[in-house]
Amino acid sequence: MNPKIPIQNLTTETDTRIVFAGSHFPILYNYCTKEMVHLEGHHNIVSCMTIDETGRWLVSAGGARDSVCIIWDTQKCNPVFSLYHIYKEFGLSMVKLSLSARYLVTVGRNVEDAYSIDLWLWTLGKECSEGT
Repeated sequence: MNPKIPIQNLTTETDTRIVFAGSHFPILYNYCTKEMVHLEGHHNIVSCMTIDETGRWLVSAGGARDSVCIIWDTQKCNPVFSLYHIYKEFGLSMVKLSLSARYLVTVGRNVEDAYSIDLWLWTLGKECSEGT
């Protein structure tokens, strides 16, 4: 477990799960049945995660130089969209999904002393930032 990334609560009336970061993958854990599902897809350590308001959509990101963001459907336990090499030089620092999950915001560095904040319309399948 990566203690630097907060545990996310996915609990609803019909769902008794939480999600936390292992080293290279998020882990969905059902605390009633004690079942775990590893969401595999990262080659480097997961450095940040975010969920939408409903808990259906999860974003996990690796902050290493490959800067990979994977958006997961937590109901099906599948990746549905990925962004690769967003911040090639210095890596990704932070991700946040909007409450509706329509927008993804990422923060990272492309140059040594400057951060970039980018908005992604991932639900439209766009692999380029809509704004910086």
